[in-house]
Amino acid sequence: MPYNPETIKNMLPNPGFTDEDLKGRESSSFKEPQNVGMTAFMNVHGAIAGSYRKKTDDLTFIIPYATSDDERYWALCATVGWIISTTTAKIILMSAENEETFNNFRNPENFTNDIVLDWKQYSDPDFQISKKQTHILSEIHLDFCKKFCAGHHLAEDYSVKVWEDPILANEYLKRISVMVEPRLSGEPFHRTKYLNMMLDKTETKFVCNHDADTILSMNGVSTSMSYLRMGIANVVYPYARAINSQKRVFFKEAAPPSPLSTLILTGDMSSLLYEGLGILEWPASYGQSIFFEVSSYKAIQGENEEFISWAPEDLERYERCIKMGLTVARVECPIVHLEHPRGVDSSEANKKFKDNLALYDRLSNLSLQELQDYYSSVEYRGKYKW
Repeated sequence: MPYNPETIKNMLPNPGFTDEDLKGRESSSFKEPQNVGMTAFMNVHGAIAGSYRKKTDDLTFIIPYATSDDERYWALCATVGWIISTTTAKIILMSAENEETFNNFRNPENFTNDIVLDWKQYSDPDFQISKKQTHILSEIHLDFCKKFCAGHHLAEDYSVKVWEDPILANEYLKRISVMVEPRLSGEPFHRTKYLNMMLDKTETKFVCNHDADTILSMNGVSTSMSYLRMGIANVVYPYARAINSQKRVFFKEAAPPSPLSTLILTGDMSSLLYEGLGILEWPASYGQSIFFEVSSYKAIQGENEEFISWAPEDLERYERCIKMGLTVARVECPIVHLEHPRGVDSSEANKKFKDNLALYDRLSNLSLQELQDYYSSVEYRGKYKW
């Protein structure tokens, strides 16, 4: 709509200075580039001190994961770091590596002499789970500090070694439980089974089925929890179903105070969305992250383990929730996907895809009674307490 800029300008109060007056002046007492470093330092300090954490003690994030490339690994570090920095929720992480992906994950530079794990130990069901957990958590904690907390920069400029901070390290050890399900070479990533195994171990009232490459807005988290706590909904999608609600972000500048690190450390998505980071907008519908009342999740029999690898299990889960009488809510806000290459287990290239489609078509045409009969007879049900 055409308008006269002078008319608008005349409506505004006189700030007492012009653009010319600002030249050569600092924006704060901290001159550049010190101001950038100070902003990074304060973001990291706030994340460690808990300044940005929403109280979510009654929530557990369950995250299935296997390494396939560097970007997917950094996405895991970012996702776990975001949960630790911005919530008080618990995390159950399912590590499902095979020998090849385990060697991609393992970075010997991160370990002291007392934290060493090889493939034989990782894949041995009788080897101490506590040592496996220490290995995995040490890896992602140290790499989170290096990449997303400007670890080397803060060590040089402020003599602060973030990775040695006992408060942050304790948050990882106290709030994250690790389960290990090693795979044979070529064995598909059985996401639905891993989710059920983690659901079976969840002790909080609410749970979030969450991808290892996904970050939510704080509105998405807080409003989802309000729906569940008030008993208004049994299931909540913490993002809008829209053609542009998924913001696909490519790893570029990740160290603070970049827009991506600001989101991870503080939960503030605004700079990421509005500072032109090179976001690809994409549709979002029924996957990535779903909040559940645990009892309701179990009542509909959790995940369908007959879906193996990449499949339409997200849509089937939603349709089953509706058909079985659960109340489903949705929060109208964006969701961030941390981009990575698509492997076999993230595409139609997986060998189970046609079987998965046939299973979805069959289930979607069942009546409520037929669906209940099907889920009461599936073989995997016997493995769980529910």
